[in-house]
Amino acid sequence: MEVFRLGTDGYDTNAVYRYGVVMSFPAGLPQPSQRDMRPRTFYMNKPRPQTQRNKIEILKQCYRLMAQGTWDAISVAELEKNISQTRGAIFYFNKNKNDLFLNMIDELFYPVFVLSKDEKARLSACSVSQFYATYKTPFDRLKEDLTNNYGLPNGAQAVFNIIVQAQKHYEGFSILLKKAIDDEMSFINELTGGSIHEFLSYNNFMIQNIGNLFLDSLEIFHDGRVHE
Repeated sequence: MEVFRLGTDGYDTNAVYRYGVVMSFPAGLPQPSQRDMRPRTFYMNKPRPQTQRNKIEILKQCYRLMAQGTWDAISVAELEKNISQTRGAIFYFNKNKNDLFLNMIDELFYPVFVLSKDEKARLSACSVSQFYATYKTPFDRLKEDLTNNYGLPNGAQAVFNIIVQAQKHYEGFSILLKKAIDDEMSFINELTGGSIHEFLSYNNFMIQNIGNLFLDSLEIFHDGRVHE
């Protein structure tokens, strides 16, 4: 919170800097040097962009850990150590470890999984052929995000891991996932005038993408053969 000095009416014009804040004292009263007194501090709550950035940065660091490991097995002590934040900072923004997981999904997973307004506008300006040449599925968008923005070498494995864990820790996750995909399919169907590839149907979409994610996560299709 920021500290504001009040107006000078009824206050000494000589502001005093003490205990890390600026203070003003009623005229006629002894100054702090003359007697022991508690500082008069006036606060005003205001939005802090830096605070929001701190919150997102903590979520991102925890998200990266969760995407590579098992949330149940990651202790709060490990979070503190690996993201260089105290538990006080972590739980200033999150009620508990479970709430932290939900916030990661809400603020980092879904905004990538769900097609943004800007991306919809861009795709709407494409021809059907251009659309199919440039469109990326929600799973592809997640893979790129985790690879490019979190430095994970195997984005597919990370996506698969996140989805599996969200099924366990986020109540109603499957329903929200299906709704997001259905909404995207409706948008694409309208955009292409019904000329939609079979792989974009919901069932095939899920089977193909989850199946490919699983295979990619095992890194088995290199050089056309199965690797141990």
